Amino acid sequence: MKLSSLPIQQQIYTRERRGLFRSTEGFDTVAKSEGLDASFIKKTLHPFCAYDAPTELTTRGEKDGALYPEALHLFHTESGETVLGRSVYQPADFTGLRSAFLTHNYVIPTNRSGEVVSDYRAWFGAIFSKEYDIASGSELPELHELPHPNLAESTVMSTWRALLDELRIDEQIFKQLLLAVMTSCGEGRKKVYVSLDVPPEQIDEQACRLLELLYAVLPYEFRRRLGFITYAKEPQSRKYVHLQFVERGSLRVTDRSLDKEYTFDLATGRSTQIDLDGRQPYLDFVWHHLEQQISLEPFLEFADEMLKGMGVRKTAVSSYHELAILYQIEQGNYRLFEVDKANVLSGLLEFLKPEGALDTKERLNDVLMGLFDREFDEVRQGMLPDQGVAKCFRDYFHIITTNGVDGSEKVKIITYFIRAVNNTLAHQRKDLATSLYELIEGSPGLKADFFDTVLKNEGLARMLFEPYIQEKFLSLQKSKNVLNLVQSWATSHPEVLYNGPFQESAQIALGRKLRDEPSLLPAVNGVLEGISKLEKESQQLGNGRAFAASAILEQLRATTLRVLLSEIDLERLTREQLLTADFLKQGKGLELGKDQTEQRLRSNAMVLSSAYQWFTEPKPDEAIFNGLSLQEIDTVQQLGRKWLQSEITANQFNKLALVYYNETETGFVEYSALLDYLRKNATDKETIYEFLLWSQGHPYFARPRGLVPAYSAAILAYFKKHDRNAFKSRDYRNRYFSKSSAALEQVFDKARFELSSPLVQFISRNQKKLIISSSVVLLAVVVILGCLLTLQKIGVFDRGTEAAPPDISSGGIGSNVLETVIVYAEQIAVGSAADDEPVDHEKNKVPDGDTADLNNKQSVDPSEKPQKTNNVDDNQTDPNTPDDGSVSEIGVPEEMTQLVFLFQEESMSRTFDPSTLYVEIPGQEKQQFVLMDVGPGNVVDSGQAEYPWKVVVPLGQKLYIPTGSMVTVQDKRYAISEWKVSQSGALSTDDDTPLGSETPDPNTTDPNATNSQTNNNKK
Repeated sequence: MKLSSLPIQQQIYTRERRGLFRSTEGFDTVAKSEGLDASFIKKTLHPFCAYDAPTELTTRGEKDGALYPEALHLFHTESGETVLGRSVYQPADFTGLRSAFLTHNYVIPTNRSGEVVSDYRAWFGAIFSKEYDIASGSELPELHELPHPNLAESTVMSTWRALLDELRIDEQIFKQLLLAVMTSCGEGRKKVYVSLDVPPEQIDEQACRLLELLYAVLPYEFRRRLGFITYAKEPQSRKYVHLQFVERGSLRVTDRSLDKEYTFDLATGRSTQIDLDGRQPYLDFVWHHLEQQISLEPFLEFADEMLKGMGVRKTAVSSYHELAILYQIEQGNYRLFEVDKANVLSGLLEFLKPEGALDTKERLNDVLMGLFDREFDEVRQGMLPDQGVAKCFRDYFHIITTNGVDGSEKVKIITYFIRAVNNTLAHQRKDLATSLYELIEGSPGLKADFFDTVLKNEGLARMLFEPYIQEKFLSLQKSKNVLNLVQSWATSHPEVLYNGPFQESAQIALGRKLRDEPSLLPAVNGVLEGISKLEKESQQLGNGRAFAASAILEQLRATTLRVLLSEIDLERLTREQLLTADFLKQGKGLELGKDQTEQRLRSNAMVLSSAYQWFTEPKPDEAIFNGLSLQEIDTVQQLGRKWLQSEITANQFNKLALVYYNETETGFVEYSALLDYLRKNATDKETIYEFLLWSQGHPYFARPRGLVPAYSAAILAYFKKHDRNAFKSRDYRNRYFSKSSAALEQVFDKARFELSSPLVQFISRNQKKLIISSSVVLLAVVVILGCLLTLQKIGVFDRGTEAAPPDISSGGIGSNVLETVIVYAEQIAVGSAADDEPVDHEKNKVPDGDTADLNNKQSVDPSEKPQKTNNVDDNQTDPNTPDDGSVSEIGVPEEMTQLVFLFQEESMSRTFDPSTLYVEIPGQEKQQFVLMDVGPGNVVDSGQAEYPWKVVVPLGQKLYIPTGSMVTVQDKRYAISEWKVSQSGALSTDDDTPLGSETPDPNTTDPNATNSQTNNNKK
């Protein structure tokens, strides 16, 4: 709303032929002051321009307009203006045919809206227009004052109690109504509806009288806010309105819209949504001073002054309860204080907390100091203090300190607490003394001044400080809290560092808290680090001299170490805990041991230091045991063995070398025990092999001329007792044993020899003799084979009937034969292969379980029956015979059979897997070969155009496979098309002989003359 000046504006609303906002007849604003904006009239004033006649009057057809109640309304807008208006009933409008109403509003500007606080009676009696002639014009004058009736016309009001009796309002209902009005004004969520038990023509008059009473007892802030209507036909929520007086009988119980509102039906005596719980000091004060306005108004002024600058507390009912008590105490009613001292003082302090309140609210500050004097006198007389009261004085000390107040008030409060604590100790009320100390600690300023005063007096220090600090240290939960407390006191009161009981209490508390720690070593490390940090920080803060002079930090350090060394349980100590002990770095643990006079403590210190070096240095050596006794060394090694047993890895070998370190004439380590430890704890044997390779370069295990003899013996014993098959694995030989140095290789060779079979050992011992014998035998074989070839050429072997090979085209043995693959058998000397292809001797070993006699080196003559050997058991091999080809290694000649597969298609040759195959020789049972070192992909160029791809399959033994025999690989069967003997053998066939050409007739020999084998031989 735009006001050209600050006068009071007017507006009249009624039914006329035309209005300011409409050109036809109807209800509209017909006149207004110049300063009123049209938008303000429409949005703010029009909603209050209304009137509904009482049901009782309309029902009986009442024509006398004077009997209809006037509806006086007052409300405060959001922009600060106050609207005071009245609506009256008109039996007839300008036509004389229908009833109407007229509303006259005064709009009081913002700067004058506060006048209602003191001038509410004049406002209620303002003169309003009852009718208006539009012929008079549409402009109303602006007013400087509200029009009032002459004094002679004013009525004399009855006393307040008489009015309440007349309206049937007792003390309970009055207090409820007053509380409801205050709550509605303050919170604004609920409305108050009052139904007076009076005829409708008296509603407005009685409502105004009751409103005058309510305004008389309402605090000023609520007078500034309250909005009301003195008459409404039905309860209806309206903006800005808190209190409405409605027609009798309109507050119906069944009306759900009123469930959450304050209602007062005085005809039935029923009120809702308002209860008076507990004490209501303000309401009690008002009731007792209802007819003593001379006493009530000063309180309201006092309350308004004390609430300045306190925001929402101005409209909080609790604020007026507290102020009502404080006002009465100020007037000398101390009984109210004695009833509830702590709450009175805490409420008083809330008013003094705002900045500058001590100056603006001197009356409340004076009240508080008066109450403090009463309490101070009591403790000075030896009485026990009230804990709640002491807390309030503590808070008051903080307030005056914050506001820069210095002087007698602070001294008196400190003296109060000194006497209060002393009284509790004198009465042996330790619990109350502890509570008072906690209160003092809650205010840093009070704590500093309190203990400054106490520590300056030796007697007070002995009575009040020493018992307190002892309890304080013992009440701490963790060892690190002890250091924090020491630092706190050193910062605020450096003189305590020289106090003997303080030093003693700190050491006792630290020792107890360390013993209670679940993990002692990490806790000790934390304390020692804290002490070092405290030394550095104290130098920066300027109190380093005090620390140095008092020696308290050295005392705490010594206490910490003493507890550690006396309480440490080495058997339960873990590696993780030890590694947290940073204070053991750089050999400080050794110095720690030297500082201990008790042997047990010194020993524990040396053990911890040695173990820490062992597990923190990258390459620890025997120096970690320097200065240790044999028993201490054993203790350290037991720790190491326990911690390393789950970490037997290559990166721990340096540490493992020390687990059985024991320097003697035979070596540096208990070698057998170490290897046994590795055997029991290593995840696999390969870790032990890795350790053996690592150890060959370590001085504990090797000397310039070879391994330490005791270590060599331990290695041999290990292989004999626990790992007899180690040298039979080619993988182990390639990955580990072949990488050994000369010194370690000698030990491996010796172990391999001692673990070999007796036959191999015999051959190794008689190698020269066997070479000579083998040469003689080989010469004889050559002669015999030459003779046999001569006889074959002259046809001696062709005189018999030639045995035809099986028909491979029939469904017999040759069924399911692949014609795209040609297979022939070939006998070669070990060390050579057909078509000059190299043969891996290791891959052509005799399968386990086969009985081929590899010691018989004579070639098989297809024309003769081989004689059965005289072996004790032709079907068994010596289990001790090594699998590493030791026979060929000593030069004994031998022969072997291999199968050659020729393929037309490369893809077929690449996927061909002959690791398991079956050989079917006519007249014999099927034989199985499992070749562990043969797999797919071993393909070479055959040199032939038609069958360019070749796969060679060594069988690992000598076996006669005649033409027509069948080979089964991967469920596919192949026919042997040819038998060949290499040129190095007694029976040779030219390598250039075409496939399928004639060879020495294999059918003249007895197929059973092949080496005796068990069925299903496996390699």
